[in-house]
Amino acid sequence: MSRLTPQFSGNRMVREYVDTIYAPASASLKHRLENGGKLAAELEEWHAQVRQGWKGIRFGDVQVTRLDPHWHFEAQVYFGECDPDHVHVELYADPLNEHERPVRIVMRRQKTIPGAVKGYLFLADCPSTRPANHFTPRIVPFHPEASVPLEEPLILWKQ
Repeated sequence: MSRLTPQFSGNRMVREYVDTIYAPASASLKHRLENGGKLAAELEEWHAQVRQGWKGIRFGDVQVTRLDPHWHFEAQVYFGECDPDHVHVELYADPLNEHERPVRIVMRRQKTIPGAVKGYLFLADCPSTRPANHFTPRIVPFHPEASVPLEEPLILWKQ
């Protein structure tokens, strides 16, 4: 009991919540309200634009090739009314065990797709130490000041 109590005490729980949740949230709120709430207004506009344009986003073809020691992914993405700068196109892989974190690789936007309106080619390389089918392209909202997925939980997976 004496060894376990510090790990499972109410004091530890409150301290952990303050350090990991409440203090960062308070600092973020303070930052967003500076300059008359300029950042808060910018984030609200970003949320509105992402939600308005989200239904028009879709994946086209995805190609995977092995270029040792990597897998090379190329994904076509069509944005419709959504601003491509408001999202990240990523490769995602679940962790292999409970001690690892998921793998998230932001794909790089390249050239436009000929003949497409707001269609772009995205590229990324990932280690070939795992099978290519462990990695799935996905699209998530992105703003450098937003906490995604907490504030904007949208996600589009390549089927």
